Amino acid sequence: METSLSDRPLLRVAMSYYMESCIGGDFGCKERVKSLFKQLIEKVINFETCKNELKKMNVSILALERLGLILNTPLSPPKKTVEIDSLKMDSERKKHRHWENYEDYRLIRAFDMFGENWSEIAKFVGNNRTKYECSQRWKRVLDPDISKDPWTDEEEMRLRELVKEYGPKKWKIIASKMGNRCDVQCRYRFLHSHNAQNI
Repeated sequence: METSLSDRPLLRVAMSYYMESCIGGDFGCKERVKSLFKQLIEKVINFETCKNELKKMNVSILALERLGLILNTPLSPPKKTVEIDSLKMDSERKKHRHWENYEDYRLIRAFDMFGENWSEIAKFVGNNRTKYECSQRWKRVLDPDISKDPWTDEEEMRLRELVKEYGPKKWKIIASKMGNRCDVQCRYRFLHSHNAQNI
């Protein structure tokens, strides 16, 4: 996957961590932080240098620490794995396994390395995760382009218009038209607001 560093998923994830950690919405150092993270990812500077520069700017190092965990993710498969027997479905329902932090870090690292090659990503993540699980985890939770902000009135209106146009079952299409919301967000938001209006 040919990608410029500024478009790399890893840098976008790191910057989303930075934006989350900004107290009171102080994004004044955003470009400098982005530059430092780029240099760290490219191995131009090391972790300690990056940390010291952030401290000089009086910027929280929480985003850096999370980025460091991703960068230090071993390239070999994890030792901790779930037994295949525990994944078997019973006749009532399939078992859902909670994603561990280390699996998320492995998924982010793998997506940065392999793009949307979900088979390779699933192998890298390990722990018997399937390519479908990895794909859904990225697209619905980890992708930094997905907005986690409260819904605006404009988004609500756009969502209602799209549901009228495509119907209440075409959530992937609707999400693609929304731009920064995933299919699950759109479905839950519509159903929640629709039910609230009917109360």
